[in-house]
Amino acid sequence: PGIPIRQMARQAESALDEAKHHHPKGHARPPKNQVTLWNTVISWDDLSRLMDRSERLGTLQEQYKLSGGYVYGLLSLVDMAAEEYRGGRPEAALWHSRFSYQTYRAVERAIENKGSLNDTLQKRKNAFAVLSSEIYEGMSHYRERYRIPIFYHLYQQRDA
Repeated sequence: PGIPIRQMARQAESALDEAKHHHPKGHARPPKNQVTLWNTVISWDDLSRLMDRSERLGTLQEQYKLSGGYVYGLLSLVDMAAEEYRGGRPEAALWHSRFSYQTYRAVERAIENKGSLNDTLQKRKNAFAVLSSEIYEGMSHYRERYRIPIFYHLYQQRDA
């Protein structure tokens, strides 16, 4: 609320210019159907798919009682996945194991050890598979663009 309108207008113009001149791989010329959101240029089609992923993230957070800290932690993993893809620091490849560790810990907290140990382990294994299928695959495919559904989901959770 404290940003002057002129500064916001410059930022909007800069984001528009970035979207117009972004040149993704496999295109001879910059396509005209792109948008810049959270400093990330994406096509409108990808934005639609990412908004669907944001809804699914919300459903998963509710279903598996994922903490806000877990969801915020995904942002650093997204950055690491993007860095790995760009060939950055070798440590960036650790995002795979960190995702697995953090996700399994979240599943452990969500699915308490009630009943038989085998039933609990199977429920945790199934939950981990569902979360991996949605979140890990999203980060692997979209890399830095996956921050959009995370940010959108987090902003939807904020109190007005």
